[in-house]
Amino acid sequence: MAQTQRDPNARRRPGGNAPNMLPVFVGLFVVVVAALGVAVMSQSAKDKAAGQGAPAVETGGATNVFDDIDTSPEQFMRKGSGAKKTTTHDAPPGLAEAAVMVEARGLAQEGAALVSAALAAEKSGDQDAWRTNAASAREKYERALEITADWHSDLIVKWGSSDAQLQKIEAEVGVWQKQLGRVRKAK
Repeated sequence: MAQTQRDPNARRRPGGNAPNMLPVFVGLFVVVVAALGVAVMSQSAKDKAAGQGAPAVETGGATNVFDDIDTSPEQFMRKGSGAKKTTTHDAPPGLAEAAVMVEARGLAQEGAALVSAALAAEKSGDQDAWRTNAASAREKYERALEITADWHSDLIVKWGSSDAQLQKIEAEVGVWQKQLGRVRKAK
């Protein structure tokens, strides 16, 4: 069987007898753009003739159901990081000295001493002392967080999280949680 050799310089025939559609699409695009241009120009001419920027809408005596919605700019301002936070002083004074908080603070102080001892033991390479002190510290902090959780939640429900005393308590509890994270991996 003899193979036929192709001439590498020969051009291939087009795949079929289909006409080239590019001129059709370009022409269609030009027509659409021209139609949009005419529509915009005629609308602006109508607006100028009416003497208004936008045509008036006839309501036919009907009332607007959205009249009671506040559309002031303050309504739509972001309430995020740029907003000014207000602190209230609604809660009665002395919440930080409540019996629950005093007990939890005592446990947290014991836990802080144990965390320091655990970190010193870890630094010196004494893994047994690390585990023992870290586990004890974790128990103290978990107990402190446990006894203040419901009490703190009730206070927030009653006086809101923007109260100055509650914010200080929340910051203190946050420190306890951070310390607990330092010894969380010990078993």
